Order: sequence, then C-alpha cells, then structure tokens
Amino acid sequence: MKAYIKTRLLHPSPAPAIALALLSGLGLRMALAHNMRWGSWAAAVCGLLAAATALHVLRHRPGVGAGATSGRNWKRRLCLAAAATLTLPVVFSLGVAYYAASRLVHPPRLAVACSPEERGIVHYESVSFAAAAGLTLRGWYAPTRNGAAVVLMHGLNRNRCRLLAEAALLTERGYGVLLYDARNAGESEGTVTTFGVQEVDDALGAAAFVRALPGVEAGRIGLFGHSLGGATAIQAAGRLPEVGAVVAVSAFSRLEENIAAGVTTRVGLPAFPFAPLILFFGRQEAGVDIRQARPVEAVAALGGRPVLIAHGEQDDVLPVVNAYRLYAAARGPKELFIVPGMGHYCCLPPGEVETGYLQEYTARVVGFLDRHLLSEPR
Repeated sequence: MKAYIKTRLLHPSPAPAIALALLSGLGLRMALAHNMRWGSWAAAVCGLLAAATALHVLRHRPGVGAGATSGRNWKRRLCLAAAATLTLPVVFSLGVAYYAASRLVHPPRLAVACSPEERGIVHYESVSFAAAAGLTLRGWYAPTRNGAAVVLMHGLNRNRCRLLAEAALLTERGYGVLLYDARNAGESEGTVTTFGVQEVDDALGAAAFVRALPGVEAGRIGLFGHSLGGATAIQAAGRLPEVGAVVAVSAFSRLEENIAAGVTTRVGLPAFPFAPLILFFGRQEAGVDIRQARPVEAVAALGGRPVLIAHGEQDDVLPVVNAYRLYAAARGPKELFIVPGMGHYCCLPPGEVETGYLQEYTARVVGFLDRHLLSEPR
C-alpha cells in the first residue's frame, strides 16, 4: 500500500483534475438553476482544486535518467492536465450559458389554476383571439360598463392568474378587462418566449380584439403589464394609436443590461463572458435577436401618450434603476410610482392586501387610468 501511495504521489494521474473540472461545471449549473450564490462559490473552489491537481502533476516530472517511455508519459500528462484545467472550464461555461438561455426562452408553462369568481368577477367569458403572427391566445374578458377597457399582460414564468387581483380592481370600477396568457404561457399557443420582440404581436392582437368588442369606445383602451408584460406594453403602445394610456409595473429598460446584472448579483458569476453567451444562445433558441427588447427606446417614441412607470424599491429581479431610466426617457405625460419596501411583485398579490397599500395602489394606478381613459376620447 505504501508503495502504491508513493507511486501515485510521484506519478499522479490527471483524472482528479478532470473530475474536479466536471464538479466545477455542475456547481455553475446549480447556481443558475437555483439562483444560489453558494453554487458559484462551489464551482470556484472546484476549479481551484482542479488547477492545484494539475500543478501537482506538472511538478513531478520524471528525472533525467528516465527513459523515452517516461518522457512520453510526461508529455501525455502535460497535455491531459492542460486539457483538464483549460478546455473543460470553457466547455462547461458554454454549457451553463446555453442552459440559462434555454430556461429564459423556454420557461416552465404554468397551468391556469384560478378562476375570476375567486376575485368576485361574475360577468366574464372565456375568449380566444389571434396574435398578429397567427398564434391563438386564450384568456378571459369582462365587459366594460364605462366605455373603457384595459388589456392586462403578465410576466415571465406566469400566466393570466398573476394579474387577477388587478382585473378585479378594474372591473369593480366599470372597466372592461382582457386578461390573457401570452405566447408560450398558460393555455396559449407558442413554444418560445422572446422578451417582447414577438410578444408585441400578442398585444397587437389583443388590442384589435378589444377594439372590436361592443361598448368599447375609441381611444379608451389601456395597456397594463407586469415585468415582461410591462416591457411588452411599452413596446406595443407605439404601434397602437387607439391606446390612450400605458401602465408598466416592474418592467425592464434594456434586456441585455439586466441579464448582465442578474448574472452578477443573483448568481455571483462574472457578467463577461456569461451574459454575452446567454444572449447569443438565446438568439439561437428564440430565432430572433432578443437584444432588440429595449423598452427604453420605445417609451421615447410614445409621443403624447401618457405612461405610468411603477416599480418596487427593493426589486432584486429587475432593479429599480430600470424605472428611473424608463421615466427619464418618456417624453409625454408621465408618472413615476416607486413603492417603498416592495420587491419585484409590487403589483397586487394573490392574497390579502394591506388596506393602506391597496388604497395607495388604487389611487395611483386606477386614478391614472381614470384621468386618461375616462376623459374625452383622444
């Protein structure tokens, strides 16, 4: 046994370096899969151990008296050690970036496990309509009683259930409400999410559907979106002259900036090279350049259309700086609603809401829509 251990120490195998490099890649995958910083720390430790093992291999070069066979073994170990410490981390970096991009473009599809009756919406119907690109989208519509209607758009990894509380708040005040599942979500068709690039087609189809409904007056259609839905609302409004007001809650300003920030703050990995790789693989998976999702440019093109930018001050998914950028870029009538102490889901939660916050939310959000949709048509 002592002889074996001595042989292993003097002539180590590069296999441990390879194994530890594999663990490094696994740690990175876990970090992105679970949004845990400890996963990236584990990856870093494994990477250092892999490098240390490779250095141990290189330090124990056979002596001068070794034969040609020993020389060939040395070169072989050198090549394998270099491959373990250099090639494998690169390969796994690519793999982690591809995994992250795939999760973004192909998020889990949640079942529609709610009903409008849960929020006291009695008068509604299940509807379906075509997006501008031809996909069939499904949702619920509650008819208008005041001549105005609002299209509600949910965020990533969600469906129409997420904004059911907002729908109830608006229907109580007489608004017609279209609450629908975006492409690749809920009960709607589609297999990819493009962060507003193609989701704009969904919003165009939704607006056309609402515009044709009885009782909805011209110029009295509003768009309300949360997160990805908010970004979509901003980007779609510029192509919809019939839209009289836009509410964007927890929206992003530019997709690429937030992916870079998220890689660093939420996972603990360097923005470079992971963020560019995620965007590259996302483009390949989605079939479109998702970097085109730039609501900060679209909001500047809204002209005189009013926009309300709302955001949670403690948002750790899309930091509040996004709201300030969007607000600064807007050129028409605009309002900024920063909610102290709230995170990404600063819109109404599914359960009970603290009375004071509900009153403030109603005054700011519904009051904004009242001022711009219930006045004279545009």
